[in-house]
Amino acid sequence: MICRTSPYRTVLRDNAIPTIFDLTSHLNNPHSRHRKRIKELSEDEIRTLKQKKIDETSEQEQKHKETNNSNVQNPSAEEGGDEQDEDILPLTLEEKENKEYLKALRASLEMKCKCHGVSGSCSIRTCWKGLQELRDVAADLKTRYLSATKVVHRPMGTRKHLVPKDLDIRPVKDSELVYLQSSPDFCMKNEKVGSHGTQDRQCNKTSNGSDSCDLMCCGRGYNPYTDRVVERCHCKYHWCCYVTCRRCERTVERYVCK
Repeated sequence: MICRTSPYRTVLRDNAIPTIFDLTSHLNNPHSRHRKRIKELSEDEIRTLKQKKIDETSEQEQKHKETNNSNVQNPSAEEGGDEQDEDILPLTLEEKENKEYLKALRASLEMKCKCHGVSGSCSIRTCWKGLQELRDVAADLKTRYLSATKVVHRPMGTRKHLVPKDLDIRPVKDSELVYLQSSPDFCMKNEKVGSHGTQDRQCNKTSNGSDSCDLMCCGRGYNPYTDRVVERCHCKYHWCCYVTCRRCERTVERYVCK
C-alpha cells in the first residue's frame, strides 16, 4: 500500500520485511497501519536488518569495483583485437601516407598566446595550440619524402608483408614513408608517361632552385649560347601624362641542358 500521509510515500506490503527507511518513515507517521508491527520488533531484529542493509551495500560496491577492473583490462584486449584486424586488413600505401601526414600535423602543433589588456599590458593571456607555418610542415614532409624506402611484398608465414627491397637496410619505422614503384625518370624523354625530358631545356646557371642547371640537366651538363634581347630603355616621363622610351639591344648569355 502507499502511505499517503508519509512525506516519502513509501510502499510497504503486509508480508514485506521493513527496511531502515521504512522503519524511520513509518515510526514518524502516527497514522501508519504498520506502526504497531514495527514497534513490536526487538532491538536484535532491528540490528539484524541494519546489518543486512550494510552487507547489501558492501556487496554492491564490490561488484562495482570488479566491473571497473574488468573495464580497465578490456582496452588492452580491444587493442589486441584492433591489431589483429589491422593484420587482417592492412593499410594501403595511400592510407599510410595520409596517416603520416596527419601525424606530421599533430607533431607540428605549438603553443600560441595572445595578450589582452589596457595599453598593451598582458593582464589576461589566452593560449591555444595551433599549427606551425605551412612552410615548416611542408619541409618536414619533403624530408620524409626524399628519404622514403622502397619496399616489396614478401611472404612471411601465411601472409605477405612490406619489407625493404634491399636486405641490408634496417626495418622501416612507422614514421617513415615507403613506396612500391619508383617514379619515372623525367630527365629522359618518355612518351609513355608524357615526359619530354630536359634536353635543350633552358636553365639558370646561378640559381639554386629547381631551374638550376645542376638540377634540371640531371648531371649531363649544359651548353652556353648568346642571345640578343630587345628591351625598353632610357624611359622619360612627360607632363602630362605619358612616358617615352627607346629600344635598346643587348647581348646575354643563356644555358641549355645537353
